[in-house]
Amino acid sequence: MATTIVAVTEMGAAVEIDNERGIITQLTQTEALYIEQGYLLPEGWTWDIVHQQRKMYDLPAVADPIASCPGANGWGVPFINGRALKHEPSAATQM
Repeated sequence: MATTIVAVTEMGAAVEIDNERGIITQLTQTEALYIEQGYLLPEGWTWDIVHQQRKMYDLPAVADPIASCPGANGWGVPFINGRALKHEPSAATQM
């Protein structure tokens, strides 16, 4: 069973550690914000796979997989409780 951990480094960067594949992936600021707001990747996805797919299909940085089934993946800005997740830090958190 894969062990994937999302952590924040001493320098404040969010990273995903995939122990099974031995891959460390640095998350973007948007991805870290999504996680802080409760977003979870679909079953079987890692942030490394997200980055590969975004690059392959030239998807915008705010798009993340929101649904996945055999042969199809849905991408967009995630929603939780009927509200789109913020993908830019508020001015108050940047001070």
